Amino acid sequence: MRAFEAMCHELNLVGWTATQGNRSSISSEVVTTDQMGGSIKKAQVGHVIISVAKTLQQKELKLATIAITKSRIGDDGIVFENCKFDNGMLEIDTESSVTFLGLEEQNDQKQREKVRELLERRKERDAQKKKNEEDKNNDKTEE
Repeated sequence: MRAFEAMCHELNLVGWTATQGNRSSISSEVVTTDQMGGSIKKAQVGHVIISVAKTLQQKELKLATIAITKSRIGDDGIVFENCKFDNGMLEIDTESSVTFLGLEEQNDQKQREKVRELLERRKERDAQKKKNEEDKNNDKTEE
């Protein structure tokens, strides 16, 4: 990476390269710098690090979550969810960004809502089961 940086500086060019994530990045909704494959020195040398993550649903819809995990030229820790992303185009909606902390809070809230929904469904199912048993008992007593 240092040689690549030196070459770009010598030729007065901007360089852009890619690296794969490690195993833990495969199932991540957002890929962070600690999930980069190989040496951490790549992250230390880089001036701007942008990660791309796709859930299975996002892959089907040609969407991705883009995160600016490091930036020496501006803000970092910014996440852009559901960006239009395929091999021919990338479109980032900068109006709907969130920080890493904000994304974590959103995910916690979504999890709480899922648990609440599951509990409500369980209560409804239990109430229906109880009603069915009461109806069954009432039918037996009428006989």
